[in-house]
Amino acid sequence: MRTLRLWTLPLLLKYEFLSDWHEEECLLKNPFYYELPLDCWPCEDIRTLVDLTGFPNYSSNYVLNEQPFIVRDSLQKIVSIRDLKELYKEYNLALDQGTARFLCSEKDFCSPKDVFSGKSASQNSFQVMWKINRVAAARVIRKIFPRPYFIPNNSEVALERFLYLSGAEAPQFFLPLTDFANVWVAQGQGYRLIVLDPSVPCLSNCSTVSALLRPRDVLYYNWQFWRPRSRPANFSEDTSITFVGSFY
Repeated sequence: MRTLRLWTLPLLLKYEFLSDWHEEECLLKNPFYYELPLDCWPCEDIRTLVDLTGFPNYSSNYVLNEQPFIVRDSLQKIVSIRDLKELYKEYNLALDQGTARFLCSEKDFCSPKDVFSGKSASQNSFQVMWKINRVAAARVIRKIFPRPYFIPNNSEVALERFLYLSGAEAPQFFLPLTDFANVWVAQGQGYRLIVLDPSVPCLSNCSTVSALLRPRDVLYYNWQFWRPRSRPANFSEDTSITFVGSFY
């Protein structure tokens, strides 16, 4: 594999767009792989999400139960659009190179440079999905969305990160199935209603739960048991900024 990688380096230098594929952990699905039967006990008795704000030591152990919860004291400050623009202005090279995918609802402009360099978007329906999958860019994003304190010290955080910008009337969307099943969702600005539907193996055992994420809230869940949807909060006119990361 090392020899193959050395052979491909000249191709990466000549065709830079191939570097996006180079950073992906999996290019082909294994047709012989199948998931083992899932024990749905972590979601069977969940009717509402536990608030573990103020209990950093307890929340680190609670993660091992794979049951969802919220903390409101992990993100130290509100992350605004202005913060993102200043971050991009200072680290645009690393962020551009680390962008694996940038999708948006506006056809006239759809790149980090367009969105964070002064152009304005339709406040009500504007929506962006920004996927980052390189080390340098991940380090930059970590400056404003740090690793939550409840992630155990011996856990590995995935390189893949997602950032969502949503106007007040932006439609519902599904959060991604991340590299690792343990997921944290940090709300930087605005409000979003996160709905956790039971995964297919757990449909008969578990119920749908939801949580309104306010600025600085951080939600934990495990996507083996839940399939998350992000819905607009009808009472807020602020642009929503939502960060998604995962860990093992």
